[in-house]
Amino acid sequence: MEACRDEVYDAAWRLNQEAIISADHRRLKGRSKAGTMVSEVRKIIYITDGGNKTGLGHVYQSITFAKTLVTVAEIFFLTKSDETVVNKIKDAGFEIMQVSSDSEILTFIKENRPDIVIIDKIDVAEELARSIKNETPTKLVIFTNLTNANQFADIAVTADIGSNFKNVCY
Repeated sequence: MEACRDEVYDAAWRLNQEAIISADHRRLKGRSKAGTMVSEVRKIIYITDGGNKTGLGHVYQSITFAKTLVTVAEIFFLTKSDETVVNKIKDAGFEIMQVSSDSEILTFIKENRPDIVIIDKIDVAEELARSIKNETPTKLVIFTNLTNANQFADIAVTADIGSNFKNVCY
């Protein structure tokens, strides 16, 4: 379990380093201090759901994390939730599309080719995670999910303090 936590910290450190590189990229007009080309800003598709009956915890957590990533990534949200969630995400300054099915999500991912897909919801469908992993080149990160979909994630984080859930590396 210690190794998995270290991987999560390493991933966060890499994102921070990319933010520094991205700042250099903008300041130096596409050249690093060494004169070599710097990687472009990453594309992230963020998938979250919630609502007045099911709660908005995952939505607020997603918005908060996405705000930390906007310096290194273009963020686009997808949700199967109602207008309450759509409006909260729009009000936070993000683009969002409301979808009706996992197949619509997968099609959007295939068409837009993000570098990373982040899913923050408690009931990620195993088939969706498997399809993202097997049918696209994107990295998959899943937060706070309670299904077997975690086995298809590059990083799966279950951060319930005081529970019996543990972060697991697959």
